[in-house]
Amino acid sequence: MVNTIGSGIWAPGTDMFVNGGFWVNQRAQASYRVPHNTYTVDRWKSNLDAQIDVVSDGIKVHSLGIAYSGVWQITDALFLRAGDTFTFSAIFPEAPPPGWYIDAQAVRGSDGTGAGGNNTIGHDLQQGLNTLSFTMPTGTYGVHYIRCFICNCSTEDTVAHLHRAKLEPGPISTLMYDAPPDMAVEEARCKRYFERLGNWNSSQLTDYEYIQEGSAQGVFTINYSTKRVIPTVKLSSADQYRIIFRNPVNGSVVSAETPTDIAVNDVMKTIATISTAIPNISATVLGMLQRNDGSTSPWIDIDAEIY
Repeated sequence: MVNTIGSGIWAPGTDMFVNGGFWVNQRAQASYRVPHNTYTVDRWKSNLDAQIDVVSDGIKVHSLGIAYSGVWQITDALFLRAGDTFTFSAIFPEAPPPGWYIDAQAVRGSDGTGAGGNNTIGHDLQQGLNTLSFTMPTGTYGVHYIRCFICNCSTEDTVAHLHRAKLEPGPISTLMYDAPPDMAVEEARCKRYFERLGNWNSSQLTDYEYIQEGSAQGVFTINYSTKRVIPTVKLSSADQYRIIFRNPVNGSVVSAETPTDIAVNDVMKTIATISTAIPNISATVLGMLQRNDGSTSPWIDIDAEIY
């Protein structure tokens, strides 16, 4: 069986989840306590008010006494037909406490927010591999999304330790046979949806741009991985940045200034521009936006997630 999914053909055994092992964590928090429907470790959202801790072999999800809290992931748009079958698998290093379940829903709507249909739930989760297969019912035809949840239906404050999850075409789980992922490939898959720039690897956040003598504003270009749609771009506060001005001939630093304001201009799937007011300059220089010396965690978020 082969399903048409988004712009490609996915064969049985292919993981339709992105970051199913929670390896990529671009937002770089060790623990997330965030509002309902907020992304945490890459591609995984909080459901209601769960706490998600990132551990060496997956995540630990705390339900915090709130019924139906947990984590979930939504796929890209799928062209689904009646009879299409999928399998959702999850591996738990320890048996989850009573009340935890896995749930798969096929959802109509342009952005995956429509009412859930074909709701298939698996209770009585065990240590190790748990699987849930589901088939699109009669009358299914057209663009859908699939949402998969790991949640606790009780109001007990308990923890589920999740090592790995997978969604794949067909009625059989192949998760236990998967080879370790290529981390460069998995990170690239994550960056199609979300990318955080300038967080820990380098002080440089944008390319150098020529700024002409007498300019009152600098416009800086940032490049990022191709996104699935035109993204939104969000910056941390302006006082976390500075503009470095260099002599275009010999590269020497002319000055370093804190921007007085900063704003995102045009945005495309691979590039955005950022503008900021600059002090009057008396010669043409090269300018670049970078992390302020006193700030360790400014960032630029490029967000093309499914909400």
